[in-house]
Amino acid sequence: MTALAEEASVVSVRTLFVSYARKNQPNVRALENVSVDIPHAALIGLCGPSGCGKSTLARCIAGWQQPTAGEVIRRGPVQLVMQDPGASLNPRFTAREIVEEPLRIVGTLRDAPGMVNRLLRRVGFSDGIAQKRSTQFSGGERARLAIARALAAMNGARGGLLILDESLAALDVATRNGILALLQELRLETGLALLLASHDPEMLAHSVDRVVRMAEGRVMA
Repeated sequence: MTALAEEASVVSVRTLFVSYARKNQPNVRALENVSVDIPHAALIGLCGPSGCGKSTLARCIAGWQQPTAGEVIRRGPVQLVMQDPGASLNPRFTAREIVEEPLRIVGTLRDAPGMVNRLLRRVGFSDGIAQKRSTQFSGGERARLAIARALAAMNGARGGLLILDESLAALDVATRNGILALLQELRLETGLALLLASHDPEMLAHSVDRVVRMAEGRVMA
């Protein structure tokens, strides 16, 4: 991999290893010598069966988990939407509070009301839903709300990487396709790169630019 090619990537993963210790048993190796580049504004699929290491790799890229060895080079903000987006939303918070929370964390509150409104509209919500609590939304709406929160955490930066770790798996086809269309629009508008982790190769084949296949903790292609 040349230096020029690396600079064209929003994230570069280099020889990543992740091992878990088990009492009185050999360590479990979740990732083994994984290297991958995610270009700016690319839409990449990460495909493989349950237990192949997709979620571990996603967490390492997002900085949620430290690898045992290797490195992740980030050239922009990275946010991760979990497998069950609804489980990550505070049930006591309104939609406005959910999207506003990361702005409070990064200290960007000067235009918070306007930014929250823009983000909620951008992910497909109509005006007037900001005071609804997350438990009042459908599964597809909670996924959109989680995406809006992730975008808020990026603080309006162009580019960056948004990872969806099986976040659309529980949705019906029509709802899933609507969110995939939204993600494509965001990518074209902002230069956002997307990494979609899924065990569904057919869905990825029709949605992404390139598929990275994993098995037993390794990247196969």
